[in-house]
This record gives sequence, structure tokens and C-alpha cells, in this order.
Amino acid sequence: MHNLAFMVAAIALMSAVSAATFSVKDVAGVPRIAVDGRPMVGMAAMPTPNTGNAATAAMKDFDTLGVRFFTEHFARWDRGYRWWLGEGKYDFKAFDALVKELLDASPDGFIFPRIDMNPPRWWKAANPCEVVWGKRFSWVKAGSEPWRRLCRGMLEDVVRHVEGSPYADKVMGYHLSAMHGGEWQTWEWAREDEPPIEWKDERDPLPPLSATAMRRAYARKRNRDVADSILMASELVKNLTGGRKLVGVFFGYMATGDHEDFARVVRSPHVDFMASPGEYHIRRGGQSGRFQMSWPASCRLHGKLYYDEADLRTYLVKETASNKKYRCTTPEESVGAIKRNLGYALTGGWELWWFLIESNGTFRDEKMRAPIRTGLEEMRNTFSSAQWKPADVAVFTSADEYSTGVFAFHRGYPLRLCCKVGLHDNVLPFTGVAYDSYELADIEDARLPDYKVYVFPNAFTLSEERREAIKRRVRRAGKTAVWLYAPGYYRNGEGSAANIEELTGVRVRENYPVKSGLLTHTFTVDGDCTFSTNGWRSVYLATPKVETPDVAWDIGMLRRVFADAGAHIWTDTPEVVAAGRGYLMVHAASDGEKTIRLPSCCDVEEVYDARPPLKSVTGFKDVLKKGETRIYRLRDRGK
Repeated sequence: MHNLAFMVAAIALMSAVSAATFSVKDVAGVPRIAVDGRPMVGMAAMPTPNTGNAATAAMKDFDTLGVRFFTEHFARWDRGYRWWLGEGKYDFKAFDALVKELLDASPDGFIFPRIDMNPPRWWKAANPCEVVWGKRFSWVKAGSEPWRRLCRGMLEDVVRHVEGSPYADKVMGYHLSAMHGGEWQTWEWAREDEPPIEWKDERDPLPPLSATAMRRAYARKRNRDVADSILMASELVKNLTGGRKLVGVFFGYMATGDHEDFARVVRSPHVDFMASPGEYHIRRGGQSGRFQMSWPASCRLHGKLYYDEADLRTYLVKETASNKKYRCTTPEESVGAIKRNLGYALTGGWELWWFLIESNGTFRDEKMRAPIRTGLEEMRNTFSSAQWKPADVAVFTSADEYSTGVFAFHRGYPLRLCCKVGLHDNVLPFTGVAYDSYELADIEDARLPDYKVYVFPNAFTLSEERREAIKRRVRRAGKTAVWLYAPGYYRNGEGSAANIEELTGVRVRENYPVKSGLLTHTFTVDGDCTFSTNGWRSVYLATPKVETPDVAWDIGMLRRVFADAGAHIWTDTPEVVAAGRGYLMVHAASDGEKTIRLPSCCDVEEVYDARPPLKSVTGFKDVLKKGETRIYRLRDRGK
């Protein structure tokens, strides 16, 4: 559509657009959904896609629990939702039938349809050069201009239809999805044009920059293409709705190779929320249950909602070959996992949506429904009064560090786990500290709050501006910086141990080539791994255990480092801990009595427990089985 025609259409649409306005407002330091200026808890639910009356019944269950936001997958044109018939041709009766499913379930609720931008088969067949073809799947190329033109036309038509419909006031916004799983991933096998690496040592994670220049440029382009498509679609929908509706995407996944332009997307004024499911391999009882989107604190800093998509496989979901490793097997384990998700939401201020991905009966047991009901009531009761404050520890992980990225996969896989994915999934959650997780670019943001401890897992390649910004943050009295493996190694196009020493203050010796082991590039500290001057402290941890990359750093050692830096350690044993907004969540990693220590004198009440509250205590003990979750409400009585 030409610009003039687009402007005329947008003006016409805005004149007929719904009166309701949905926005994001700060409530006690947390971004929240606001309906006509009134903030609300945004807990949501999503049925098993393409299930008709069964979906309506399942969503009615959540309506009775108090849930008021609902979503559905509105674009399964190849498998049942055939409303996109051709370019500019639609069967909106099928689209509206999906809306009716949700609104019949919750007449007082709101919806945000997931609009799948993946091209239908008829377009792929007509545009084979715009598609990456695999043995089982095929995905559009993220930078395809014909596909973007197709999507612009589709989004204009769909938004025009929705905003001109009788249910427009019920539509909170639009969740835009594309590519693998709708999660903006082109997927790792789609590498038909990947350039080679010109370096002789396949085990070296830190080759000269000249040897990886073409591969780095290729990775940047792929990620830029994904981000450009997101920003194009988001801006379009924002403009079409006159800014009255929210726009969101799945984005910020640490394990994928397509979300490395996170810093640009999270700063866009046209993106209001980001979402992700939890990591699949850490969902069982006793595991951390952390999110695939690993920078929720960045979302908060930039005024974005973060939605945790809780697509749990409870004991009521049939076991399959694909879900066997992460499906909960008992009612007790299922309840523990549900409470763990609720604990993260209460302590961090995140939103939740429950996705019944494999069965509309996923939560159809009062043992599981009751914690959701109580958790939602708790969120509403403390919605305005639970003030967010920064944790003691902040972690700054680079989204686009090549050496820990997917496109260094065949050589960098151990580092990708040691200093990125495994660290966030299996190490940091068990250190006993509360921490805020940011993307590295936020270290330069003037709005960043103050912390006692700054952790840099993969800050290997730094511009001079970012290097200086890090120094300004950490080289202050009372601050501690913790560095992993090769901080600041690359500088002005060259890599050296001297660059590490210049940043950290710790004397370092470079070892290359190391003849045995998974990595041929290692570092040794000459003397003490700590450096202190002018009241600030630097701790350099040089050697990950690459043979066990999922748990490459000693949890006990990190607990000691954090404690020495003045960070509060909540539990005496390595349990899954989250704390904030006047709540403490403990998810037990093992059976037994747990000793919990508080940073000040508090009254303590367990959200789900009928036991009398503890009065004016600085610590207490509780007995938990592995996989059990406790959520404690803390009322500070002073030092």
C-alpha cells in the first residue's frame, strides 16, 4: 500500500476504532496493563489451540478463578483455522468464531489474539526462494521483503476488521508471532548460506577477530533481519490502532541465535510486552524453572511487561516421548511447579499466562486450581502496595557476544552453556541471592539502579564506550564486580590477557594452545583472583568446568563471593530462591529442613499455609520435600 493510501486507511480506521484504551503504566516500580488508565493484574490463560467448545469450557474454568485476560492462536490456516484464504482474501467468520470462544468463556474479560505472520502454504509454493526448506519444517527468511509486504497487507486488513468489530473494546492488543513456534526463531539448522570460519583450531572459542569476521557479520544480519521484521509489524499495528492497543512478541531467548538484537527491540516504543515459556529441561520439581527470556529486568527498565508463558505439563497431561523429561508426574510435583511460577511472578512483578498446550484438562484438579486462585488474589491484594526495589546482585549478560552465541555453536557450545544458558538455568538460581538479570547494553543506561554486586558472565567483546561505562559503574566504593572467563578480552580488534587485566585489575596469563580438554584457550590467574582498590573489589573466575557446562561454576564458591560482597544469602543450602516486593519464594532442591535467614526483622506469613505468622524474626526453619514451594509474605519490622 502506498504511503498516502495507508494514511487515509489509518485515519478511517482510527475514526471507527474502539473507545477503550490499553496502555502500560508503572505501579510501584512494575510495568502493568492499564485499561482506560486503570491498572490491572494481567494474569491470562490460553486453551489448547483449535479445540472449539472444549477451549471455551477450559477458559470458563479460569474465568471462575478470577482470570480476566485470554489469548488464542489465531492463524492456524494450514491446520484448521483457515481464515487467510489468499492475498487480501479472508474468511473472517472463522476468525470471529475464535473470538467468540474466548468471550463466551469470560464476558467481562479481555483478549489479545496471537496473530501468526508465518506465510500459508499457498504463498510458500508461489515464493520458494523466500523460504528455507528443511526435511520436516520450512520457514520464511527473516529478511524477505515479499513476505514483509504480504504481512503488512494482512495486518492492515486484520486490524481493520478487529477494530471495526463489535468486540473491539474487548481486545487488549495483538501478540505478533512468526517463524519456528511463532517465537521469531529461524532455527539453528537453517544455515544454508552460513560462511566458513577461517581458523585452524576448531576447539578455540577465542580465535582472532579476523578469522570470524564473515561469520560475525552473518550473525548480525540474521538477527537484524528478525528485529527489523518485528519492529516493522509492531509499528504498523501501533499506528493502525492509534496507540490504543498493546503489541507484544515472543523475544529475548538466551539459547537461540535469532534474538541477539534484543537491545534494539526492548527499546522500541512500539513493543509493549515480551513473552517466553520456561526452559523445558529445568521444569521438574527441584529444578529452577527459569524463563527462556533471560533479561526480564531489562523489560522492567524499559517499561515493558514481561509475560511468563506457563505451559506446564502437569500430571494430568498424557506422557509422550517429547514431554517425558519435563512432565510433572504427581499432583504434588505439579502443585510445586505451579507455585514456583507464581512465586517468580509475585517477587518480580511479572505477568503469567497459563497455556494448556497439550490438554484443556491440564489444570483440572482443585489441588492445582486452588493455588492459582490464591496466587491471583494475593497479586491483587498487594498490587499497589508491594514496591519493587533492586536486588543486591545484578547480572549483565550480552545477547550478541559471538563467542557464546549459536553461530559459534560447533566450537563455542561449551561457553554458550558455561557463561550463558547453563549459568542462568542451573547455577545462579541456587546461589541463595536475589538478583536482577539485564542485557549487557543496560550497563550504559543512566536509569539503571544501584547494586552491591555486578556480574559479567560473557563480556568478552567490548567497545571502548561500554568498557568505560562498566568501569564507571563498578569502580566505586562498596561495589564488587564478578567476571567470568574472558572479560574484555577483545579490544580494538585484538585479543589478549592484558585486556582482561586492564578491565579487572587481576593479573592474568593466557594459555594457548592447550592440548587436552574441550577448550584450547584458557587463562590462569597470577596470584590472587581478587583485586581491591579505592573501596571497590574485583573477583575474576577464570576457569569454567567445561566438562559439565550446564553447571560450570561452583555454586558454593559463588555463594561465598556474593556473601563477601555484602549480598544477602537467604538460605543456608542451595535451594531455588527468588525475593522481592515483600515476598520470598523458596523451591526445594532436596528433602529436609531449610534454614532461612532474613535481611532484617520481619513478620513472616506463608501465602498458602494456615499456620500462625511468625512475629519479629530474623530467621526461621521450615521442612520441605524436594519440589515443594513456599511463598512467604514478609513485613519488615526494621533492623
